[in-house]
Amino acid sequence: MKKIIITLAAALLTISAVAQDYKSLYQKYSDDDRITAVYISPAMFKMIGKVPEVRIEDSDVDFGPMIKSMTGFYLLRTEDSSLAEKISKDVNKVVGGQKFETLMEVKDGGQKVNILSLGNEEFLKSLLLTIFNKDDGETVFIGIDGLMKRSDVEEAVAGASKNLF
Repeated sequence: MKKIIITLAAALLTISAVAQDYKSLYQKYSDDDRITAVYISPAMFKMIGKVPEVRIEDSDVDFGPMIKSMTGFYLLRTEDSSLAEKISKDVNKVVGGQKFETLMEVKDGGQKVNILSLGNEEFLKSLLLTIFNKDDGETVFIGIDGLMKRSDVEEAVAGASKNLF
């Protein structure tokens, strides 16, 4: 029983540590006029989670289970190249401080897109999406916290991919 409690406590501390990184990054930049900032709180996810099915356009995938398990959403976007460099360095600190797994990386000219996850074989605690475009200075950072079943995320990604290709 003690091992279960200690394991659960460690998992919760890891989630809160990652959330704190997102929160501090968000707080650092969200008041800047050159930034578009969006935060969705755990309370909002609880409200959204009561919706029985959440489908996006022509997708066959129900995003509801994944949304119900989310506890935080942080978005920062700018087209200011000097600010983009600062955000990029701070994002690298967040990623470097945890054991993120790269799910996808795309490099196309001056644009770089990364999707990273933090978790284990069964659950993801965190998802990160970063877009850095050197050509126009656009930078986007999205951090999602929760305890999402990896299978729900994989199903959502597979369903969304069908519409892209």
